[in-house]
Amino acid sequence: MRLVILILVLAVVSALAVDYRSAGTLYTGTGSFPPPGTDDYTISVVNTFECSFTSSILGLEFVEADEHLIFMSNTVNDERLWVVNASNGSQVNSFPLPWDTPDPFGIGDYYPAGFQPHCNDYNDVLIWYTSDFNVWYDNHYDQYGRGMDGTGTYIYEAYGPVGAVVGAVCRFYPDGTGVHALLLPGITSQLSGLTTFPISSTLGLAVTTYNSGLADHYIWFYQYNRDGFDLIGTAQLPSCDMSLGLAYSSSRGTFFWSWTDVSYNFYVSELSVTGLAMEQSTWGAIKTTF
Repeated sequence: MRLVILILVLAVVSALAVDYRSAGTLYTGTGSFPPPGTDDYTISVVNTFECSFTSSILGLEFVEADEHLIFMSNTVNDERLWVVNASNGSQVNSFPLPWDTPDPFGIGDYYPAGFQPHCNDYNDVLIWYTSDFNVWYDNHYDQYGRGMDGTGTYIYEAYGPVGAVVGAVCRFYPDGTGVHALLLPGITSQLSGLTTFPISSTLGLAVTTYNSGLADHYIWFYQYNRDGFDLIGTAQLPSCDMSLGLAYSSSRGTFFWSWTDVSYNFYVSELSVTGLAMEQSTWGAIKTTF
């Protein structure tokens, strides 16, 4: 059965002249749309840029200390971690990925230990970390791990299987132990981006879904409670082909979102979200708790 599905997928990829597997963006669902009454927030685009020096922009993380964005690229001869200026997308630095045949997607920086990025690979189903990416552990979500984010206590990772009908996220300690999976109500398709943010003195979680080829795309916002995450609202994103990475900046109070157009060009947009009760002054304490 898997062979039949793979043949069908490869046929579609060939027809589109785009290798979606190389970008971790296989998609066979019908899209995920908000439940009635949850489109409570509105988005304003602050800025948009294209990083023409890289072939893809997968996973996003905002580095507060430097006002930089970091993200992954994973096409042949361009398997790197990129560091760019968050205001204009200009290249600051880049680092090659040292393991064999990298296929990275998510990136999360575990900040208390200095620059300690954690990167998932949907091909070798491992998570690589440290500043040199020379240590690894098994990925709880195997090849289905997508967007990631690091807090002072945990790494969070989105669950993005092909043909997904539910949304979920797992959290774990930065050495890969203490895995705890949590459902994200309302999601009915494949997740892509993930970030955390402060809300009402607790942890907020925001995710995107690929929704490849569909006109309507959203950010889904959740708030942590003792039993998991509650859906608190959504905001419609600008029109695009695929919705990918997501990051939050506490210093700016904005979100960063990576996406593609129908020609498979990658962009990053900085977004202001109206309606979220974010508490920037307490973000440091919240992150060390969650």
